[in-house]
Amino acid sequence: MATPEHTMTFSPQLTVFTATVYPDVARIWYECVRRAFPGSSTKVEIFYDSDGDGLPRDCFEGAHILRRTPGRRDHHDAYNDAVQRAETPYLAIIDTDVFWTRSDLWDRVRARLEGPEVAAVSVISRSRRKSHGTYAVVLKPHLYRKVLDDSSFLKVFLSTHYDFGGNDIPVYQKFAWPEGWNLRTRVEEYIKLYHPDLYVRFRADRSSRRR
Repeated sequence: MATPEHTMTFSPQLTVFTATVYPDVARIWYECVRRAFPGSSTKVEIFYDSDGDGLPRDCFEGAHILRRTPGRRDHHDAYNDAVQRAETPYLAIIDTDVFWTRSDLWDRVRARLEGPEVAAVSVISRSRRKSHGTYAVVLKPHLYRKVLDDSSFLKVFLSTHYDFGGNDIPVYQKFAWPEGWNLRTRVEEYIKLYHPDLYVRFRADRSSRRR
């Protein structure tokens, strides 16, 4: 039996993140991820981009299911939130329609990321074929956090800061309202942007009324 001083502990080296509204597709995706990445060093997060409890936890054993909050109003917020929260050296953002089936691919990607000049590796080619609009990219989150914190360009798009649970959440959105939006849509989008706590509360209340 190993003595305490010889006992080895493993901390996660990679966080795999995705956002979904389709539980059945997410189940297939999750099984592929579990087979392709080493379980002892991989943390999986799944953001459910809808109201209610659409992802049965017994189908995603070991994964962290994330819900909407004022800081995660939709999948766009959830991507930024994943970068800000990641505690592992690497973060993989993989859409649920990208099925990672090769167990040796992560070793190849990690070897590329070990270079100090490499910030991210895209597993889907963007040059050899037309993009189909999905993501499979592995990145170093600490470098992207530095860009978000230090970029004078991004500060132009910084609309507001929101304090939620003692956490300072920057909101990088600034755009003119589309001309085709009616008054109700304009009000809803304004609340979503500047009062996310009210927006999440409103969505939850509306969802409970429909049941």
